[in-house]
Amino acid sequence: TIVGQLVDTGLFFVIAFVGIWPADQLVDVIIAQYLFKTIWEAVMYPATAAVVRFLKRVEGVDFYDRGTNFNPFSIKV
Repeated sequence: TIVGQLVDTGLFFVIAFVGIWPADQLVDVIIAQYLFKTIWEAVMYPATAAVVRFLKRVEGVDFYDRGTNFNPFSIKV
């Protein structure tokens, strides 16, 4: 999640604002947004986990991908 947030935030702001904002401002905004999103996600994790547990219990659905091969390069003939 931490790496994903960095990639998402960095790509978005570079694509959206490069050439519009000065480079130092762009870096400052990327860092600030990355820290905000990462800290917010960590703070909200307990609530998110509680909602997921509740929904799984109410719906009676809890799937695991055991025995599933997600390798996109595997070929079965």
